Amino acid sequence: KTLEQKARLAAALEQQREDSRDIIEHLKGDVAQKAESVLTLEERLQSLVQRSDRDRERVADTRRREQQEARDEAERLHALISEQSEELERVQSFR
Repeated sequence: KTLEQKARLAAALEQQREDSRDIIEHLKGDVAQKAESVLTLEERLQSLVQRSDRDRERVADTRRREQQEARDEAERLHALISEQSEELERVQSFR
């Protein structure tokens, strides 16, 4: 009877070893799949960060250009107002 028990225990132990190998292989596959998913997500994140940086830079450039255009227009209008004021003074001085 002890030989029979030993044989059953040996078979059960072998089955547990096979089950353990199967579980380990399955887990390795899961880890590999998740690692690939993480890599894909990291690449996507990097791409989005780069696009965001480019967009932010483009917005800043546009804002600087628009501010310069507004300053230029303000200077032009100030010069025009000065010219008109001088002309008005000349016209009023003839009265």
